[in-house]
Amino acid sequence: MKAAREIFFIVGVCVALISGMSDEMKDLLDSLHAQCLSDSGVNEELISKAQKGEFEEDEKLKCYMRCIFDETGLFGDDGKIDVEGMVSMLPDEIKEPFAPTVRKCGGLVSGSPCEQSFKMYKCCFDEAPQYYFLP
Repeated sequence: MKAAREIFFIVGVCVALISGMSDEMKDLLDSLHAQCLSDSGVNEELISKAQKGEFEEDEKLKCYMRCIFDETGLFGDDGKIDVEGMVSMLPDEIKEPFAPTVRKCGGLVSGSPCEQSFKMYKCCFDEAPQYYFLP
């Protein structure tokens, strides 16, 4: 199931960046969102703000972000974000311009898994908002 979510996540990011999403892709991303929303218990308003780059220091929001990484297979068994895995999953259209940002941000994150996830999303937005995507 995680492999399928990884593929759909990659395709979703690519499609979201290039054009509108298919109904099937929207359903898959909605499912990922719903699962992580339920798992974390975060207020949906905080997610909406984070999608626009407004990051509030909220533990549930941080754990929502961790859930996204977990469910897309981007959180390693070592308790750290798999930066190279993330780079390898980037769509070709954004790999060259965005990979350095992912690597830079991945090198800066620390703390608990939820904290790392939050810092990674925030850093990616701060460094390259044109490629930022949070389901």
